[in-house]
Parts: sequence; structure tokens; C-alpha cells
Amino acid sequence: MIKPYYVVPERYNSSLIREEEKQETEGVKDIIGLPEYKIEIPTDKLIRCLDIINKKTDGKITKRELKDLAIQNNLIYVEDDDKKTIGSKKRVREYSDQAAYMTMNKTLIEPLLDWRFITQSKIGSHHVVSLTDDGKHALKFLNADI
Repeated sequence: MIKPYYVVPERYNSSLIREEEKQETEGVKDIIGLPEYKIEIPTDKLIRCLDIINKKTDGKITKRELKDLAIQNNLIYVEDDDKKTIGSKKRVREYSDQAAYMTMNKTLIEPLLDWRFITQSKIGSHHVVSLTDDGKHALKFLNADI
């Protein structure tokens, strides 16, 4: 566990002195413990989702394509329950698509928006998910384990 602290310096050096190599502070007068807090990283699924988005042109992907790739990469799961068949196979497919979008929004899109790693926009009739600069930077250092 990381224990944060603040070191109170013995002396602050004058900012009027223009010495390039002089430190701003000297010595240790006191060490003050700061409140402990939890440092979190996104889940593996979220990192893998960022990677999928990043591999697309300009870090942008339609929600439909993201849904399909999320299912293919086992990031989301949708049960195809034949008991829900009402009328035709097309209707079951529509229910499965709706369930997939809902699952993707809840488990991938919303958490990534909370982290501020992605943005959503509507271009014509398409909903597009784009990586933010924070998302790109996070992917650089979090992607090592994928």
C-alpha cells in the first residue's frame, strides 16, 4: 500500500536568486502523514475495450462495430435464449442486439466515460465512440499486460 506524506522543509530558498541548479527547499523540518486513499486502475475488460477502439482509424469506432467486437473478444456476453422467441428469429435477434447494446453501455461505455477515456457523439445516424487524450495516454501505460 502506498502511504502518502508531505515533507515540510527546513528552509525555502529565495525565488529572487536566479541560480539554475539551486533547489527550492532544503532540509526536513517535519513529515506530515496524509489521509490514505485508494488508487485504482481500470479493469482488464476496459483496457481491452480501449485497445479495440484505438486500433480503429483515428481512435474512433461506431457503437455497432464496438458491440460486435466486444462480443467477439468476450468483453460482453449476451444470452441467446430461445424461450424468448415471439414470432420470428428476426425478433429474437433484435432482442439480442438490444441486450448487447445495454450490456455494452453498462459494462464498458459508462465506466470509460466515468474515467474520461472516451467520448460519444452522433454523426448522421451513427453513434461514434472516440478515445480522448486521457484514454490514449492511459492505454500507453496500462496496455503492457494485455
